[in-house]
Amino acid sequence: MKIIKNSSLVLVVLDNGVIFQKDNCSELEYNKILNATENEIVKMFNPGVEKVIQQKEKAETILEKVEKSHILTKFGDSVYWKVVSELSMPEDFILKVLEAEENNNEDALEAYKNFWTLLSLNPDSRCRANLFWYLNHWGMKISKTGLFVGYRNVDIKKQGNNNYYSPALCGYTVCEYKRIKNQKKGPGNYYIYLQPNCGGRPDYYTCKAGTDLFNEVCNDTQIWNLKELYNTFEQVNFDVTRLGSDTIYTDVHTHTFSIQIGKMVTMPRSQCDDNQNVQCGQGLHLANSEWLTQGYYGTVGLTCLCNPADVVCVPRDSDYGKLRTCAYLPIAITKYDDKGKIIPFNVEDGFESSWVKTVLYDGIKSTENNPEYKIIIPQTPEIKQQQITDNILDIARKFINNKQ
Repeated sequence: MKIIKNSSLVLVVLDNGVIFQKDNCSELEYNKILNATENEIVKMFNPGVEKVIQQKEKAETILEKVEKSHILTKFGDSVYWKVVSELSMPEDFILKVLEAEENNNEDALEAYKNFWTLLSLNPDSRCRANLFWYLNHWGMKISKTGLFVGYRNVDIKKQGNNNYYSPALCGYTVCEYKRIKNQKKGPGNYYIYLQPNCGGRPDYYTCKAGTDLFNEVCNDTQIWNLKELYNTFEQVNFDVTRLGSDTIYTDVHTHTFSIQIGKMVTMPRSQCDDNQNVQCGQGLHLANSEWLTQGYYGTVGLTCLCNPADVVCVPRDSDYGKLRTCAYLPIAITKYDDKGKIIPFNVEDGFESSWVKTVLYDGIKSTENNPEYKIIIPQTPEIKQQQITDNILDIARKFINNKQ
């Protein structure tokens, strides 16, 4: 490297022939140049290159770690989770997977694998690239099934029966579930039904599917599947206040949607705005717990699960805390603190979700012409149709079997 000074003009000639010029160079600046290495000279004269160098070094470090991974595969400068798909993974996600692998965090690894399985079905490459960054940036949690948690506010459209999910029903359900399990029987074959007693208070009873009693009561009174009801209560740690009643809610913007806890809310993906530069466009909105506040576009807060495949738009602005999707599943009433901030689910990546049948199993197995919700597998060479279908069914069956 050669340094040439002529009055206040300084020329630096690197060993590779690259020349840098500094006009009106002060003595202090000149002394820094004299004591600098070639790399430091490059950064001085071209500040933007430092970021490029850092990115290059970071990428090289990631690829070196991937070489040692038993999970991820490197091909050129791209990284894949080959048992899932041959779609290139985003950098933020790669780092989290490697971290979980290094720490032997099996719950997080299972969550990330299932998350990437579902996100691989998203037809929008921008969503595949940015969704994990967004969720990680805002602390939004991913369930073991791969679904993630989001929040939204709604208004009441039709007030329901406040005893629909009562503490008495919860207590009866837990006792009956344990009793049936202790008898080595399947709770999914039993139903709880409601009959008011002489004092007008609700009394709960149990009957088996297919019996005369079942056929008699199923048309005349409120009835619940024992296993599904138990899973519903378990999802909110048996705090029935988070489930509310059979109230029907609606969105504040259009007042056209009928929203109920435990039922999928959907709209055609083609009708959603996928422009990342539009912050508040057409679509179903879900926010994070830090951004959404009590009373913002609704009087009641809902905690929801979302399939990564259904996300339509991830905002580019890191300060904007809501995304757009074409489907979500409300699972509980959201509680707020005394400052109107959401009290989020106290979970980490890899928490268990009992709503897997509603979203994944029914979504992939539906044979109806116009199902409430259906998972669409894109026709693309990076995805093996049968493999990813089997992967999704394995996710659903594993969790459903664990709950039986």
